[in-house]
Amino acid sequence: MITEGPRPNSYTLAAVLSVFSSLASLDHGKQLHATAIRLEEASSVSV
Repeated sequence: MITEGPRPNSYTLAAVLSVFSSLASLDHGKQLHATAIRLEEASSVSV
């Protein structure tokens, strides 16, 4: 998604993080957190 399409915003990242949380997927959550930091979205309140 990131390399081929539009850049995800803080709302997209928060929604995906919520899904990973409900699935208890810690590894995916960590990867998403790293992505949020790289995209400079980690400081957003929604994420």
